[in-house]
Amino acid sequence: MTMKMARYEELRIALGNLS
Repeated sequence: MTMKMARYEELRIALGNLS
């Protein structure tokens, strides 16, 4: 897993928490 992918996962989780 690349760092970019890890960052993307973090963003997805953050967006999920916003909902």
